Amino acid sequence: MQETKYAGYRILNKVDHSIWILPIILLGLFIVVSIQIDNNMKTSYRGDYYALILNSDRTIKQVNENDKLSFQNQEIIVGNKRYRYDNVSITVRNMDDVNIGEINTSSKIIVMKDGDTKYYILKDSAIYNQYKK
Repeated sequence: MQETKYAGYRILNKVDHSIWILPIILLGLFIVVSIQIDNNMKTSYRGDYYALILNSDRTIKQVNENDKLSFQNQEIIVGNKRYRYDNVSITVRNMDDVNIGEINTSSKIIVMKDGDTKYYILKDSAIYNQYKK
């Protein structure tokens, strides 16, 4: 059946466009997946983070709710300091574009190395609820 179809196209000098179905499907799939990944990188890990107070052996003692880190669009605000958030590398950069922090995606902890090293935990995480005051 297919052979007669292609033979008919050749006789009529028509182009068979069925060859384009697979590339169009792959292109559409690529576009949908790219949009989903971009949206995930822009919206994930957003929320309020609070500083962790650590013991001398670097275990969590408690959460300091007075020291807050928050997102505003592509900026991160800690006290009166502003930083930029890089969606692709999931890092925090100062205004001079120097990497000063990163987000640990598994534990939802932000490690800030601007002078002293500070750890911030996402308010909606299980660790926060376990150690809050």
